[in-house]
Amino acid sequence: MTSRTSAFQRAGMLLSIALVLTVSVIHVARGAKPAPTSPAYTIIPFLPPNVDSVSSHPFEITEEGQVVGFIELPSGETLGVHLDMATGAYTPLDGSSGGAFGINRHNELVGSYWGADNLIHAAYWAAPTAPRVPLPPLPGHDSGEATDINDDGVIVGYSRTTGTTGGQRGVIWTVDFNEAGDPVVYGALEMPPLAGHAFTGAGRINDPDGSTLLVCGMSSSDDFHARQSVVWAVELTDTGPLVGPAYGLGKLNRLQRSYSTANGINDFGDVCGGSDLRPVLNLAGGTMQMLPIVKDTQDGWANDLNNLGEIVGQLDVYRTTGYIAGPGNFRAHLWRDGKTIDLNTQISSKSGWGRLWGARTINDAGIIGGWGHYDVERRGFLLIPNSP
Repeated sequence: MTSRTSAFQRAGMLLSIALVLTVSVIHVARGAKPAPTSPAYTIIPFLPPNVDSVSSHPFEITEEGQVVGFIELPSGETLGVHLDMATGAYTPLDGSSGGAFGINRHNELVGSYWGADNLIHAAYWAAPTAPRVPLPPLPGHDSGEATDINDDGVIVGYSRTTGTTGGQRGVIWTVDFNEAGDPVVYGALEMPPLAGHAFTGAGRINDPDGSTLLVCGMSSSDDFHARQSVVWAVELTDTGPLVGPAYGLGKLNRLQRSYSTANGINDFGDVCGGSDLRPVLNLAGGTMQMLPIVKDTQDGWANDLNNLGEIVGQLDVYRTTGYIAGPGNFRAHLWRDGKTIDLNTQISSKSGWGRLWGARTINDAGIIGGWGHYDVERRGFLLIPNSP
């Protein structure tokens, strides 16, 4: 093997999840950014030219300005696309009829496609122009999806049996390259649920220093309202990844049927998500805390966070007048330095955009990807910070 062999030869015992989370509290201080000018951001649509689409959605942005996401065609089919922000070039991914959701700094991408069996299947692309490589489900399962990939080529997602309750499992795949330069897939490897739970899903994976990675996701019983946000520690060894037990991140317990979900994780092990209709944050090794919200918030969650502690997501704010009265009034938000910022107030009123509905991803440069009302009801956007 070449390319990543050293990453999988890092010996070491599987650390307990408690130790991983405790140690990860001792990390470098998150940097503070100067307050931006007004408007704080320049907004551009995530919209491939000369393509008729009814919606689009960016899912992840690398530090190098590489973006992955998907567009929806008038036929209802989705298509994974890659954008190089430096050149403005869009590249449709080969056979990506389910979409594309994760990318690493090597420009490797993951997502899904619809097979001839009319089921969704996980996929990997070694580059935006590379052919699609299927990622197999667990034995006995028939479908799946890949949601993220880190710089070591470790991929997370889920595998499931269609039409069954509790048949879904979070999984890991790894990708290496043979001497001919062709990708070789290992896995899927199952992510265990919490005790008494029936199924899991793995959402995002981080890129810390060292051989121990953290994956965030959810574990649930057959009652999906009982789902709980979790993390798994994954140790990379010379025989492949070893997965530790699921570690529950708790719930707010605001509702009788309390729940929580984990949507984003940074390299320090901080996790953001939602619990009981509120956005939440678990600092590594700490307890769940609710993020600040605005008056009359009905619902909300956090989707992603960067290594500077900036968090993005959306809030549903009840309004008696305006564009939409009542609930269902979602607006994209940023949490920074303990403050809640409505991103609709951070762009020029002459931008041509209506409402920014939600924010999905943010990188360490502060570039934000999300979706809002532009030429269509749900058009993807990229917010680029203006210099102070």
